[in-house]
Amino acid sequence: MRSAPRGRKRREPRWRREPAARRLRIVEAAADLFAELGYAATSTARIAREAGVSEGTLFHHFPSKRSLLARVGEQEAERVLAVAFAGVDPSSPPPDLEALLRRLFRYARENPAAYRLFVMDGEVEDLAEGFSAKRSRVVSGVASALAGWSARGHLRRLDPDIAAELTFSLVDTAVRKLLLEERWDQEELWVAELDRTLRALLFPEARPPKPRRRARPPREHDS
Repeated sequence: MRSAPRGRKRREPRWRREPAARRLRIVEAAADLFAELGYAATSTARIAREAGVSEGTLFHHFPSKRSLLARVGEQEAERVLAVAFAGVDPSSPPPDLEALLRRLFRYARENPAAYRLFVMDGEVEDLAEGFSAKRSRVVSGVASALAGWSARGHLRRLDPDIAAELTFSLVDTAVRKLLLEERWDQEELWVAELDRTLRALLFPEARPPKPRRRARPPREHDS
């Protein structure tokens, strides 16, 4: 059997690559159709056809439509994290909060269907599971970043999991307000208030300068 030339990575066999590629096509097709048609109106047969696979293949990778939705939620979370931490070096100080918030709001504004999917469709129970998958993945990524920055002294001493949950809740509330009520005219107000709130939550409290000591008046016996 011929061995791979030295210095070159051996290519993964096609039979191993294909299941991963099919799985990705299924998830992307589901995400597009869920966003376009809504979760309830999208059948697994339609998703399989859009992905170019059989319905049996779809169920081989995802045992139910609900489990497929959960994976769509995780994928959406990975995209949100990529937007939030774009260009951020984990070993460097935290990024500018205001710029980070603007990136997240812009992503929500430019991808409204992906966000609306988890809060506006009729199948509440299934969508709650999808939203939970998205939330868990985002919170996990944020907690990991906060833990590193806190350990290096860039943030205050904190519980990264709790701080990440609070951060997600604050930002998610803002996006829901702006997106679902179409109040993008208030974006600047929300960015400013979130920036102040998150700084108070995450960063060390600024200590007031120490008062200057008054010079002690000379005593009579000192002269």
